[in-house]
Amino acid sequence: MTNFDSKMAAAVKSIEEFNTKVAEAKRVNLDTFKEELQNNGGVDDEALSLISWEDLENMGLPKLLAKKVAEIFRAKATSGDSAPKPMIYSDARVKSMTMEQLIRAYDPAEPDNLVGTRLKSISKGGAFLVFVNGIVHVESSVTLLDELRREFPPRSLYTLNGQPYQVYAVGSRPQDILDENPLYQGVPLRPDGTCDKTHMSWNGISNKVRILARIGCQIGVFKITDLNSARDLMDKFIRDDAESYLKNRYPEISLKYEEMENLGQLPNLKMKRANAAVTVNKVQDPFNTGNRTY
Repeated sequence: MTNFDSKMAAAVKSIEEFNTKVAEAKRVNLDTFKEELQNNGGVDDEALSLISWEDLENMGLPKLLAKKVAEIFRAKATSGDSAPKPMIYSDARVKSMTMEQLIRAYDPAEPDNLVGTRLKSISKGGAFLVFVNGIVHVESSVTLLDELRREFPPRSLYTLNGQPYQVYAVGSRPQDILDENPLYQGVPLRPDGTCDKTHMSWNGISNKVRILARIGCQIGVFKITDLNSARDLMDKFIRDDAESYLKNRYPEISLKYEEMENLGQLPNLKMKRANAAVTVNKVQDPFNTGNRTY
């Protein structure tokens, strides 16, 4: 992970944690914020280091959250490394940690490390982890772990700020939500936006352009017959003026977008990892003429 990726991950985590603590109307729209950041040139580590909290406030972050994210963006990599080194926990240290410290240190991707093993022992395998937007909600998880220690049965659901959440045991977590490939329904993009079929990246392409691309495929304006036709389409979407180009060149797509937007039927281009795995396994040929899901 590059220093840029590390900073973005830390910023996203801070924003997601903020969103869990405020009313829905005051939450930050992450997709909009990322798009604003990219539109203002925040695409590499050097650019992030130049961003002020006032810039971030203008991009939609509340003042104090903007200051927090600005500190993350201005942080320098240590010892010449491209990303901060992960914390290493000894057996003795893990045994001395409080429940809150353990939960803060828990990594859902490595549930069998010392921290995960300790939490599994304390919980006796019971469910206590609450995830909000894919991030462990520490306060709620501490509450439920304390219930297990006091020999209450594990819960299956927990309500936070009026919203119910499923409760997970160590080693389990919500399914990952992935970006769906705009040109191939049911096929995920790589974390960096790369399409496995064209080997071209959607990174930096706005969500509206992605939706316009999907709609164009749905109504038959864009037709994918082979790899070259898919790459030719990608050339239209990576243009700096892609949105205005598509609006002028393909007005029928823009009209359909407005219609679907008014009806609340726009594609969200998100998918669960489980669904992605099934699709990828079933469709080996990306240009299989028998697959008409796009």
